[in-house]
Amino acid sequence: MTNASQSNEKNDINIADSFSQFAKVALTSENFEAAGRYTKEKAIELKTQAQEGDRSLRFLALVGGVGSIVVGLFELISRISTLQLVDAIIDVYIIFLGSVVVVLEGKDIFLSKRLIQNLNKYALFLKFLWGRGSLYFICGTLQLTQIDLLNLLAGT
Repeated sequence: MTNASQSNEKNDINIADSFSQFAKVALTSENFEAAGRYTKEKAIELKTQAQEGDRSLRFLALVGGVGSIVVGLFELISRISTLQLVDAIIDVYIIFLGSVVVVLEGKDIFLSKRLIQNLNKYALFLKFLWGRGSLYFICGTLQLTQIDLLNLLAGT
């Protein structure tokens, strides 16, 4: 054997020993438990963020829901008085969806824990931000179909 091959062999052994020592120090049960706790905490944070969303978005959705209800009520009265019944039905849907938006975004105020659990059980998509966003999109597009200034403002 040459000096170069003996040197390479010693380097390989030194690297293996270093890695083994590092593994003994780093891969302890305490480190695994700490990593597990950290991972659980971050997963809970991510789950909460996916379900609740940002406070500013929730506030905007709440304002949009109230706007939908108010505009829908005014439009409903106007449409019934002019006998535009199909548009009046759409306004009833808008009022209903606006009410759902207000209840969903203010659920801590308007609903008990039991009702929130039932809502999450039977309308699971409303538990998540993407599900509520889809519902809000439907409500907004319904309002956009009613071509007038108030509905256009509330729908957008």
